[in-house]
Amino acid sequence: MLTFDPSLLIVATGGTLRQTARMLDLDPANLCRPLSSRQADSYATRLGYHPEEIWGAAWNDQDE
Repeated sequence: MLTFDPSLLIVATGGTLRQTARMLDLDPANLCRPLSSRQADSYATRLGYHPEEIWGAAWNDQDE
């Protein structure tokens, strides 16, 4: 199973871990462990991004 680094999501928002978690209405602990592709897709789109904008080629490589 492919996972995604949540720190890239935090960097994309320009905020801190806590600020990003607040934007997503999550406990910050949820952004301290790898994300599944479902979580990565959901969190990125909830913040107004396409997952590829956050995880680049790794997002496209998940189908291989």
